[in-house]
Amino acid sequence: MPAGRHLAFSKERSEVAHLFRRVGGAAGTWTRLAANARSPYLDAEVFAADTPVEYYVQLATRFGDEEARSRIVAVRQPAVYQVPHASCY
Repeated sequence: MPAGRHLAFSKERSEVAHLFRRVGGAAGTWTRLAANARSPYLDAEVFAADTPVEYYVQLATRFGDEEARSRIVAVRQPAVYQVPHASCY
């Protein structure tokens, strides 16, 4: 979506979701984007066109014990498309 990447995930009410992001493919490093994230999450950070961006969600108990981890989801930052101005008469 134009405002950024819309990330939706599910979790149990008692679980905590930590969202991680890696920019630039395998050469990049994973950073925690959000602790105790809520779904949906909007990542509005802008990157250069065609930049690979990857995400995963790590679920944990409310006591901090790690549980399930999602698959890695990969996207590429699209080129910015500007809508041409229209004249109205």
